[in-house]
Amino acid sequence: MATKNGTRGGAATQVAPKQHPAQTIRYGRLKATIWRQESDKGPWYSVVLARTYRDQAGNWQSSGSFGRDDLLLLAKLADQAHSWICRQLAKDAATESNGEVGEGEDGPGQAGDIPF
Repeated sequence: MATKNGTRGGAATQVAPKQHPAQTIRYGRLKATIWRQESDKGPWYSVVLARTYRDQAGNWQSSGSFGRDDLLLLAKLADQAHSWICRQLAKDAATESNGEVGEGEDGPGQAGDIPF
């Protein structure tokens, strides 16, 4: 049983903060979610491509399986994700070389947003 100070059996429990995607690009039911990762060599980005749909119970689900009609839009998503990552890496490098502190990521509605 947990106690008031967040310990269980004498060991402190830690709750990791929820990580948010660096960027999400959508075309209808298709989306590319871009995740920022940190390493000793600097930041790097990974992309998850997914198709969203509603199951029989009406709940939203996602799948990594795509149909023929999804493929061209998927290629566009991959292209835009690639372009966003290249711009972001350039911003990260510029921020690092200027000695500024900060994420260097665009917020909603800023000039670097990719329209979708």
